[in-house]
Order: sequence, then structure tokens, then C-alpha cells
Amino acid sequence: MTGAVPTTAEAAAIIERHTGGTVVHVERQLRWRPTWFVDVERDGEVLPMMLRGDRQDSQGFTLRDEYTFHRLMRSVSSRCRSCSATWSCPA
Repeated sequence: MTGAVPTTAEAAAIIERHTGGTVVHVERQLRWRPTWFVDVERDGEVLPMMLRGDRQDSQGFTLRDEYTFHRLMRSVSSRCRSCSATWSCPA
């Protein structure tokens, strides 16, 4: 995400738009990288997800860098959660 940090309601709308599901729970984690823990119901199944945004305090370790790191870790260990998608959100 670039620009302003979305509200929790905006974060839920982003998830619904990109998954085609319905957010049944969303919780913001307050930290340096905007993060929301989200449960999405789709096709009768509740899927736990995480929405993360770009750091607001620096550009040293971008969201793309983090995604690449997690994909690499997942490739060598099944104990790491997978990153299934990334997308950019307009400000």
C-alpha cells in the first residue's frame, strides 16, 4: 500500500474486493508496518489472512522485499506460512 494507512473498515473492504469473500473478523495490529489479521468467509469456509502495508517510517525493507523473503523461507521449510498474493492499493 502506498500513501495513507487505510482504516480498519477500508482494510476489510480491500480484502473482500480481492478475495470475493466476506470479512467476518478484522483486527489491526499496531506496529511499524500496518497489519490486520482478517478472517474471510468464502464458499462456506473461514480463511485466516493477513493484510500488510508498506512501512510508514522508512523504505529500507519494502513490502515486496518482505514478500520475497517469506516466499524464499516457505520454499525451504513447511513450517513457514505461505504468502499467496500481493497487490498494490492506491492511496
